[in-house]
Amino acid sequence: SMPLGDYDKDRPVNMGANRWGFKTEMPITKGFGKFFIEANPSIEFLTDNDDYLGKRQSTKPIFRFESHASYDFTKEFMLSLDYFFEGGAENEVDNNKSGKRKNHSVQLTSGIRFSPKHQLLLQYLQDIRVENGIKGNRVGLRYFYVF
Repeated sequence: SMPLGDYDKDRPVNMGANRWGFKTEMPITKGFGKFFIEANPSIEFLTDNDDYLGKRQSTKPIFRFESHASYDFTKEFMLSLDYFFEGGAENEVDNNKSGKRKNHSVQLTSGIRFSPKHQLLLQYLQDIRVENGIKGNRVGLRYFYVF
């Protein structure tokens, strides 16, 4: 990610980040007929923000892992059970450390394919363990279009 967007060094929350981000992912998917398993480990590195409220902000690498176990009941309907982990990301500002994460979530996804290029996903996510963040649950509706 590039340091784009509006950034004001005197505000703690900004649309821009004033630093670069580099993320690598290695998704692996294996199908067994109508059953699919996917694993996606990733790591993200962020450069320092040298002008965060007049101080230097650094963040340790962010480790993420997501996995999906899905089953295609028909060509048009599928269900998936998903797991998400996020760890690391400890922030340091002026020698004060905070924000180290160790979060676990599960999600249930149902998908309806209207045509080979159009799919609608209904998702329910539940945080099961959160360190440094707000524990909650979310409902999502996602339209998926394949180009």
